[in-house]
Amino acid sequence: MQAEALAKSFANINLTVIYSSPLERAFLTAKALQAAQPNFVPLETSPLLREQHFGCGEGQKYDARKKPHLSFEEHVSQGIFIPPLNRSDRYPDGESLDDVAKRADIVVENIILPNVKKATREGVQNMHIAFVSHGIFIAELIASLAARGGSRPQPNQFRGLRNTGWTLVIVKAIVKMKKAMHKMSIFQ
Repeated sequence: MQAEALAKSFANINLTVIYSSPLERAFLTAKALQAAQPNFVPLETSPLLREQHFGCGEGQKYDARKKPHLSFEEHVSQGIFIPPLNRSDRYPDGESLDDVAKRADIVVENIILPNVKKATREGVQNMHIAFVSHGIFIAELIASLAARGGSRPQPNQFRGLRNTGWTLVIVKAIVKMKKAMHKMSIFQ
């Protein structure tokens, strides 16, 4: 129901391409978005767009009983699943926020910037690309874009994104004497 409502609100925006996480909730939302478009829009999935993987902490409820004398790793080894204490903490076989940020940087380099460069070469003024992903990943993606645009995002600045919520990111290419500079604006 939420996915269809979101898709309907984007029906009058001619998307160029949709990129989606392969996880079911995001993929079904991307399919609804694609179906609502007046013309065919390619839909590509990428594991780079997945939500943070919590490893052995996946599906566990956080335990509020943090023991001050134990590290994050010691808590986990005792079966106490506290929230990560910093960006580098990760559950065994999982990812840290720093790992997710590295994936976001790869998406910018390998997906977003090539689309911006292509639009610039072809003189396309309004290319609309949808990324259907998950809150933690999208927050890291926005932070990566903001950093490339000259901003210095604060840790957790873009946290708190909602399911089926959306964030508009405007990327403008400024071409100067055969050297492209990319300026990015973030609106939330």
